[in-house]
Amino acid sequence: MGMSSHELANLMKITDKIIEDILMDFKKINKHEGLLLAKIFQTDNDFWRRLQRTHFEWLKDSNKK
Repeated sequence: MGMSSHELANLMKITDKIIEDILMDFKKINKHEGLLLAKIFQTDNDFWRRLQRTHFEWLKDSNKK
């Protein structure tokens, strides 16, 4: 999207550390963060949390193989 994690953190008014933790799978997106992401990227409110859940399920399944 042509945006750095630092720029995204600034838009969301959260720390760079939170964005980095989300990107590294150390932290799940909470409801408030999902709403902010939806507003910034013009998606529905649950898109980011569903995407994250699907990603974690994929990781879990790929580790079983």
